Amino acid sequence: MNILESLIHIQLHDWLDIAILSFAIYHLILILQGTRTVRILMGLLLVGLFYYLSIKFHLNGIFWVLQSIFQSIVLVIIVLFQPEFRTALERVRLPYLRAQTKSLDKHKDFSKQLSSLLTHLSSQYIGGLIVLQQHTGLKEYYASGTKIMAEFSLPLCSAIFQKESPLHDGAIIITNQNTIAYASCILPLSTQIDLPKHYGTRHRAALGLSQEADAIILVVSEERGSISLVYRDHIYDNLTASEIEDKLLSLFTG
Repeated sequence: MNILESLIHIQLHDWLDIAILSFAIYHLILILQGTRTVRILMGLLLVGLFYYLSIKFHLNGIFWVLQSIFQSIVLVIIVLFQPEFRTALERVRLPYLRAQTKSLDKHKDFSKQLSSLLTHLSSQYIGGLIVLQQHTGLKEYYASGTKIMAEFSLPLCSAIFQKESPLHDGAIIITNQNTIAYASCILPLSTQIDLPKHYGTRHRAALGLSQEADAIILVVSEERGSISLVYRDHIYDNLTASEIEDKLLSLFTG
């Protein structure tokens, strides 16, 4: 009866408070799902358990060490979860704040060119890794690559990914102005352990970058000849030419 009485006395602003909090927690779980964050949180919970046990059983040495850690826990969390914070903030940006610098015709043309390039690489079983920069800057990955700074073209990209080319390993990064900025760039590998066995280093690198930035990453498997699109920690695998065009155009236009 006490529970029913409590529910009756909950006011409108209390329900609003609960709804907003539930919405935030739900979307936070979606963002963290399948990422390294879950494992880090489990580690922090384990540290918290040891802290509790050190107090309960008067383990002064362990208590002193863990207390020192918890005094700077805010800084530790910011350092550990910096990529996740950045991704979360980018996801909640209002749509009208997203810059639309290219016309629909240019988006369609670029999507078609990329589809043709990927189809060509796939038919020849030539591996490829292409990063399409969006809002998040990728300069931190330029240092590992070779500067190109050339306008996007099918012959140039095809030449870069040829097995005889010294630049075929790694990724090419294309800016949002359709410029091939750098080639042979090394991307961060995802530490996710439940990936299918047929995903190689290229897929793991694409997934790793998608967990840190809002870039669109295209992958051509050298072994299977399959084409994948990776975005926001999700892999769209075995895409056809038309599916690639549609998905790219959808992402380009928001």
